[in-house]
Order: sequence, then structure tokens, then C-alpha cells
Amino acid sequence: MNDIDYQDLFDKLGLSDLSEKEKSKRIAEMNEVLEQRIFLRIMSELSDENQKIFETIVKEDELDKFLEKNGIVPEKIAFEEATAYREELIQNMAYMMGKLDK
Repeated sequence: MNDIDYQDLFDKLGLSDLSEKEKSKRIAEMNEVLEQRIFLRIMSELSDENQKIFETIVKEDELDKFLEKNGIVPEKIAFEEATAYREELIQNMAYMMGKLDK
């Protein structure tokens, strides 16, 4: 998630004039949404039994092994979710701007 070009996203959303403080706030909000999307996506790919196991893991190395064992590549999911979320934000803004311009 750290590879997101936020300035490009702000430009595409027409928000490049936001203050740095406001941009930081928006970035934190977007990261929170992304974390939720990634978590939900991982959970959706696990069986009910494995979801319960997943929720009990506290050590990062154990989590990595568990995900790998279950065929889940978190980096791939993070990339896919970040890309989808970015496109949704851009499409939603374009839709809203189109509605406001009419």
C-alpha cells in the first residue's frame, strides 16, 4: 500500500489544492479503507474454520506461514484492492462532478 501515488490520485480527483494536513488526513482514511478491504478479501478466501484460526494469530511470521499454506498472497490482494479502490474513487468523483455540472 505504500507504493500508491497519492499525488496522482489527488490530481485525478481534483483535490490537488488540499493543504498538506488535509491530504494527510485523506491518506489515512484511504489506508484505513484499504486495510478493511484487504482483511475482508482475505477472510472471504478462508473457510470458516480457517477464519477462526486467522483471528487468533498474533505473530507476523506465523501469519505469513498460515496465509501461504492457504494459498493466499497478501501482496497480490493488496495490489488488486488498491487498484480497484483507486478506480472506484476516480469513477465516483467523475460521476459526482458530472452530476454537479448539469
